[in-house]
Amino acid sequence: MIYFYCPECREELEAEDSIKSTKMRCPACWKEIVVPEVGIALPPGRKAARPVGEPAERSVGPRIFLVTVVVVVLGLAGWFGVRHFLAKRQEAARPKCTACAGKGTQTCRDCRGAKMFPCKGECKGTGKVIHQPGNEETNCSDCAGTARTPCRTCGGSGGYGCERCQGTGEPAR
Repeated sequence: MIYFYCPECREELEAEDSIKSTKMRCPACWKEIVVPEVGIALPPGRKAARPVGEPAERSVGPRIFLVTVVVVVLGLAGWFGVRHFLAKRQEAARPKCTACAGKGTQTCRDCRGAKMFPCKGECKGTGKVIHQPGNEETNCSDCAGTARTPCRTCGGSGGYGCERCQGTGEPAR
């Protein structure tokens, strides 16, 4: 066995005689080093820190930090999950308007949320009107050339506020 120091990090290392003058990586700093031909003499009764090839001991600090972060994240996730569950329970316990199912709005009965219909005026859904004497083409006066007209009940919005609960979602008292 030969004993030597890493020239980069000054880590005390030991290596087999068979790997003298070969390149390797220091297990402490991972820099590429050359194993020397002749090592250093260690005082009697003293051994090298660790043989070459064994990984360096890692400090406990980063592991404790990682475990702490994981515990905090899991604790927060559990707390928010319980809070969300309780909020859902309270929401389910609240009485709801039967007409709008607690939404406060109702879908239009006539268009069922479609909002627009094909024009049934002069253009018959084309958006253009052809006048016979000169074959002159103009926009339809009912749909303004769009070929579609908004629902007359909801005005093209697809729904309206609930009349029974006045948009609150709670049953009328």
